[in-house]
Parts: sequence; C-alpha cells; structure tokens
Amino acid sequence: MKRLALTLKHKVIWIYRWVAYRLRNRYFRVAVLSGVWMLFFDRYDVSTLLALKAKVADLSADKAYYETEIVRLRRERAQLDNNLREVERIAREAYLMKRPDEEIYILEYAD
Repeated sequence: MKRLALTLKHKVIWIYRWVAYRLRNRYFRVAVLSGVWMLFFDRYDVSTLLALKAKVADLSADKAYYETEIVRLRRERAQLDNNLREVERIAREAYLMKRPDEEIYILEYAD
C-alpha cells in the first residue's frame, strides 16, 4: 500500500512539473487557452454542436417520414384521377355525402 501511495505521489509530482514546465512556453499557453475557449465559450461550443447534431437527426427522420407520405399521397391521387368509384367512396366515408334518394345512418359504438 505504501509503495502504491509512493508511486502515485511521484506521478502527481511528475505531472505537476510537466505542466509547470509547459506553462512557461507561451505557445503552449496560447494553444491551451484557444482549446478551452473553443470547447466552452465559442459560439459553436461542444454542447451547441451536440444539440445541433441531435436536431439534424430529428429532421432527417422527419424528412424520411414526409417523403414516404408524399409517395403514398401521389399514389392515392393517381387513383382518384382515374377511378370515379374511389372518389365516390371517399366522398361518402370522409364527407358523409349521399345521393338524393338515400339516407345515411351513423352507428357509433360504445366502449
């Protein structure tokens, strides 16, 4: 245990001396300050970039959904352009339209 503590103490001293030596170099100080500035204080810091990446993923999922919906709606539109029975079916179901000599009964089911 004592040996482990001794080696840990030597490592901490070595790291302290290494940092103290490096901080004497002005180029190293400027590089460290620039890195810290870019990571935490810049307009596009790490948290902003992660949020933007998540937003791009969400928008990509939305784009895929809307592209499939566009394909489905184009198919449905093509059916409506060519098939009058389909137009009549949708008019009756969605808009409750009827012929003059018909009556409509709406059945609602209780849960």
